This record gives sequence, structure tokens and C-alpha cells, in this order.
Amino acid sequence: MMKSFLVIFSVFVAAVTADNIIAERYNTRHEKRMEKLSELISERKQQLTDHESGHRRLSSEEHSRILRQKSNFQKKLEQLQSMTKEEIDEMVKNEVEAIHRMDAMEYLDFEWKN
Repeated sequence: MMKSFLVIFSVFVAAVTADNIIAERYNTRHEKRMEKLSELISERKQQLTDHESGHRRLSSEEHSRILRQKSNFQKKLEQLQSMTKEEIDEMVKNEVEAIHRMDAMEYLDFEWKN
């Protein structure tokens, strides 16, 4: 009886640990996305500053594209920064469920013949 309890307990602990690892990965990825967006915004601001100062002139298409990208990156960053703890937890929950669904799928085994 004790042996079966230990096996069940071990499986439970492993599942909880795996879910925590997934949550931590999501949070890390979320932080890295915000850092990358900040970096991209800074790059676009510098490109616009260089253009305005005459240091590096942009074509009208490049200028429009860079303005658009800067605006889009700022909107996305604001969206990520404004996410509540509950929204982040919901995203983590969805990701964990998706991974569990993928793990539960049965895949076909193929034998390669030479």
C-alpha cells in the first residue's frame, strides 16, 4: 500500500514540477519579449533621430516604415506591460493545457527501411 502511494505521489510531484517549469519559462519569455521590444523601440528612435539630424537620411518609404514599426512596438510593449497577474496566469494555464494535450496525443511510429 505504501509503495503504490509513493508512486502516485511521485507522479503528482513530477507533474506539479513540470507545470512550474512551464510557468517559469513563460514568465521568462514574457520578460525577454518586453526587453526586446524596448530595444527595438530604442533602435527606431535612434534611426529617426539620425534622419532628423541629417546624419543618415531615410527614404520616404523607410521613414514611414520605421515610424509605423516604432508605433506598433510601443503598442505591443504597453499591452504586455499592462497585463495583470490574472491574465498572465491564464496564459500560463493555457500553455500548460496545450502541452498536456500534445503529450496525451498518440503518435505513429515509423520504421525507416534502408
